[in-house]
Amino acid sequence: MQKIKKFLLFLIFTTIAAATVFLLVFVPFVEQFTDLPALVRLDIDSKGCLNNFTLLFPVYVYQNKSFEAKHFDLRPGSVKNYSISTVETKYGKMWEIKIKRINRSGGVVFDHPYNVPLDILDIKLKPVLNESVIKDERMGRYYEKVANLTIPVYVYYEGNATEVKVTFYADSGQDCFLGLIPVAPKHNGEVYSGHRYDEFVIKYKGWENVTGTSTVYLVYQ
Repeated sequence: MQKIKKFLLFLIFTTIAAATVFLLVFVPFVEQFTDLPALVRLDIDSKGCLNNFTLLFPVYVYQNKSFEAKHFDLRPGSVKNYSISTVETKYGKMWEIKIKRINRSGGVVFDHPYNVPLDILDIKLKPVLNESVIKDERMGRYYEKVANLTIPVYVYYEGNATEVKVTFYADSGQDCFLGLIPVAPKHNGEVYSGHRYDEFVIKYKGWENVTGTSTVYLVYQ
C-alpha cells in the first residue's frame, strides 16, 4: 500500500511538473507563431514627389472610436515633417494629414483602441456619400464582400503628380487558446481571421467626390 501511495504521489508530481513546463515554455513558444497582432495602416502613393502635401480624408472608426495615429512610415528621402489631426469640415469630422514632402509614398500606422484582434466587420468609414455593394457572399468557411464607396476628399500639393492613391489596410490578427485553438476575433459568435483593403484614386486637387473599392475577406475557423 505504501508503494502505491508513493507511486501516486510521484505520478501527481510528474503531471504537475509537466503541466507547468507546458504552460511556461511550450505555450508561449507556440503562441509566437499562432497569436498574430492586428495591423491598421493608411498609405499614400503617387507617381512623383509631393511637396507641402495636405489631405482631408474620412475617418475610419472601430466600435465608434476613431483609430489614433501611432507613427508615420515614410520612405527614404521623404521629409519627416508631418502631422495628423481630426478636423471639422462641411462633411463632418475628417482626418487632416500634412506632410512636408513625400518621396512617392508614405504611410500612417495606426494604433487601434484595444490590444486584441480586430473584428474587421466592425470597422466603418465616415463620412460615406454612397455605398454600392457588388458582392456579399459566404461559401462555407469563406466570406467576401466587395463594395464601391463614394467619399468626399480634399487634396493639395506642390508637384507634377497626375494622381494620388490612398489605400487602407486592416488585418484582424488572431488569438489562440493555449497557442492551439483560435478564439478571436469573433463576429456573431464565430471565430475567423481576415482583412479589409480599401483603395481610392484622387485625380484632381481641391475637393472631389471619389469612388473607390472596399474589399473584406474572411476565413471562418
